[in-house]
Amino acid sequence: MERGNVAAEEYEILLVEDNLGDAELIALALAESSDTRFQLTRATNLAEGMEQARTGEFQLVLLDLGLPDSQGLDTFTDFRAGAPHMPFIVLTGLDDTGIGLRAVQAGAQDFLVKGNFSSQLLVRAIRYAMEREDARRRIQLLNQELEQRVAERTRELEASNRALQQANEELKDLDRMKTSFIRVATHELTTPVQVMGGMLGILSMLPPAKRERWQEAVSISLKGAERLQNMVARVLEVAQAGSYRQSVRRDLVEPAQLVRQVRDQVAPFAAMRNLTLRLDLAATLPPVAMNSAQIRDVLLNLVMNAIKFTPDGGEIFIQICTDGDQAVRFSVQDSGAGVPEADQPHIFDQFFSSFDTLHHSSGEFEYGRRGIGLGLAIAREFVQLHQGRLWLKESSPQGSCFCFTLPVEASVA
Repeated sequence: MERGNVAAEEYEILLVEDNLGDAELIALALAESSDTRFQLTRATNLAEGMEQARTGEFQLVLLDLGLPDSQGLDTFTDFRAGAPHMPFIVLTGLDDTGIGLRAVQAGAQDFLVKGNFSSQLLVRAIRYAMEREDARRRIQLLNQELEQRVAERTRELEASNRALQQANEELKDLDRMKTSFIRVATHELTTPVQVMGGMLGILSMLPPAKRERWQEAVSISLKGAERLQNMVARVLEVAQAGSYRQSVRRDLVEPAQLVRQVRDQVAPFAAMRNLTLRLDLAATLPPVAMNSAQIRDVLLNLVMNAIKFTPDGGEIFIQICTDGDQAVRFSVQDSGAGVPEADQPHIFDQFFSSFDTLHHSSGEFEYGRRGIGLGLAIAREFVQLHQGRLWLKESSPQGSCFCFTLPVEASVA
């Protein structure tokens, strides 16, 4: 016989009733049922009833609330705590209907007043109680299934959110790589164009008596054109690869030789402004593992900035020395107007070109002219790629000094 099946022909009922007369009346009322058989087991107190419920197979409990060892609503709550999945119909006296209602509110399926119900009413109450308990169990199972499905869907949603978050991070990384590539490409392509344009401008302004300098200017312009061609090839290579990889190939380079090359490259611009270029190179400098093109760009950017912001007739001082045993320090100092205090926290920001926009003009080398604000940002990135550091050492109305260091022991690709 399946427990809780209302279509069953026989039901096992536990009656907890200490009054023998009331118990016999209930047994007679159940026996009068013509279409259903009830097997009735009796307990006379709460403890015995709870023991019977633990050991027997009952489908419903008829519980008297007034027992020798328990009275009132506590009888139901104590019994139900020991048999939480069993349906209850509580039995009360004529004056205790309020307790019966409270028992129903506490979880009993129904209550009956002893001596005030017929066989038909008792059987119907039992059937309804069992049907309600069966419905409660089905609802409980459905709720459990629903909770399980919700938990599974929640886990799936969390997994989807994690995958979406990872995809968003990958997209952000791709966007950062794209932005980084555009900035680097813009800077690297702009530098040789500036040099070439400046040299051609110098050629156009030279008087016939000084045309012997044409050959030098043309040589520098040709080198810039060759470098520009190489950079375009690199841009195409990166575009085909679909990403910008922040890696750097290093070779051992003599830093003094690199500085002299930069000085020779900018010398015509300094001469146009009557600026003095001075070098201070330590007597013994170790070779440094570097990408010479990138570090040349860093030096060129710092020196060209010094030229732009040093008044005519001023001085630019380039120095190289060892910085302890592990690094070489490069310094570029000018006698210009210095970096305004309000600008100093932002000078290495991308696209920052001073809060003073009156002198903004890309690609000029005249005094006070400003670029698009990528030079120092890219220069710092190039130095950081070499595990070095670039910073503004000092700035005042008498001039500025920028420094960067490169480690001597950096690995050579």
